[in-house]
This record gives sequence, C-alpha cells and structure tokens, in this order.
Amino acid sequence: MPKGNAAEIVDLALTKPHLFVHAGDLPATAEAVRDLLAASGKFFDRGVPARIVKPADGSLPSATPLTKHNVVIEAHRLCHDGAGGDGSSTIDHRSGYRRALAGNPGIGS
Repeated sequence: MPKGNAAEIVDLALTKPHLFVHAGDLPATAEAVRDLLAASGKFFDRGVPARIVKPADGSLPSATPLTKHNVVIEAHRLCHDGAGGDGSSTIDHRSGYRRALAGNPGIGS
C-alpha cells in the first residue's frame, strides 16, 4: 500500500503508465508487462520472475519466484490496466489473488 496522504496517493496513481491489454495479441501484452517489471528495478530474472523478500523478523532476504497472480498484482501496482472501459480483463486473474497477496508483508492471509 502506498504511504502518504490521500493527495500523494492520487498523484501517484495519476502518474502510472497505461498498459493496454491486447485481447487479440496476448503475447504483446506479456512482453509489455515484462518490460514494465524490468524497468521498475524491483524484480529479477532467476529463470522465472522473482522479487527480493525481506522477512518481518529481520532474517536474511531471499529471492521468491512470482506466480502468475503476483505478476498481475505487480503490474496493477505499476500501471493502469487498459483492458476495457468497464474494468474487465481479458484474463480472469481474480482466483488466487488472496493466496498471492498473503506472501506480501502487511497483508493478512
């Protein structure tokens, strides 16, 4: 969750790039998401996309692979989804969101 007051959070949301989901060319969308994740500097390639997780107990960080749900969640954090005017998506990614979010610090299971 972004930190800051409401105005700062809105400003952050308004500066996010727009990602158009190409329903007729999903590989193009996947390539755009790949480029978006790579440009963020927050993720790494370990044969699969991975992120560094810092445990709340202060133990050593570790690289954790991103699931397909984690990729969708991170893409939504980094950009606006241009799937459709009604907010629909070409890929049903809702199932598994809760499990994917459970691995993030500060989010309950």
